[in-house]
Amino acid sequence: MVMEVKTYIKENWLTKNPKRDGLNPTLLLMSLLLATSFIYINDFFNAPLWMSATGEQVFTKHEWWRAWTTLFAHADLSHILGNLFLFFPFSYFLIAYFGFSFFPFFGFFAGGLVNLVVLSTMPAHVSLVGVSGVVNWMGGAWLALSWLVDRRESKGRRVLKVIAVTIVLFVPDSFKPEVSYLSHFLGYFAGIFSAMLFYFINRKSILAEEVVEEIPEEDGHIWGDEYMLFDEPRLEEWGHHQGESPKEALDNKKGEIIVYKYEELTPARDPKILKSQYH
Repeated sequence: MVMEVKTYIKENWLTKNPKRDGLNPTLLLMSLLLATSFIYINDFFNAPLWMSATGEQVFTKHEWWRAWTTLFAHADLSHILGNLFLFFPFSYFLIAYFGFSFFPFFGFFAGGLVNLVVLSTMPAHVSLVGVSGVVNWMGGAWLALSWLVDRRESKGRRVLKVIAVTIVLFVPDSFKPEVSYLSHFLGYFAGIFSAMLFYFINRKSILAEEVVEEIPEEDGHIWGDEYMLFDEPRLEEWGHHQGESPKEALDNKKGEIIVYKYEELTPARDPKILKSQYH
């Protein structure tokens, strides 16, 4: 008989409890964005004069800081609420699992850099406002880190999940002339690049969190210390002992892998079913 040992990743950095509180910092950031947007929308403290950014202000007058202050300005209530819808979950997970240095500090810094690139392509007197670029950076970063860190599934399957989530959350179903889709696009891919950089810098500590199990396989069965995965012939035999015909047993269990505590299959001593899961 051929015995082959296969390695399975049971746990990793993302399956374990978060290393820090992500909720309270996220709520604080959201409150800050709401407050600054309220100030901008209502023209308190002449906010539109110093918060928003145009190409002329940044590149001609060298007011570089506007690339970052404009992240905290929004055109109206629907604009800020639309951004906060995705900001909340991504902020929570990025802070909780990857720390404050990655987000919000590096994330907002990258958002300002994205704004500089976008402003260089816009008409000189057109303003760019909002945190949309950062939100797309967050989405790209989280999806890339999820793909890199959580290796329990095949690369192809993980890629399909990333593509599906990207289409649902980040590909617009309509185009509006007042929206800078370039900032969305650049923010998303800047997030992916940032995630790759973060992963390779912290690769050793991230991989150290993986819990790996080696399980020998023999003749289509997987053997552990006390568990055995039965294939269809075993299910047929099990159905026979339960008073089912072989066909009934296979029909009832089709698509299932049943995990039994290892005991000898006899009519007098049936194995105890511990767990079942579907492929």
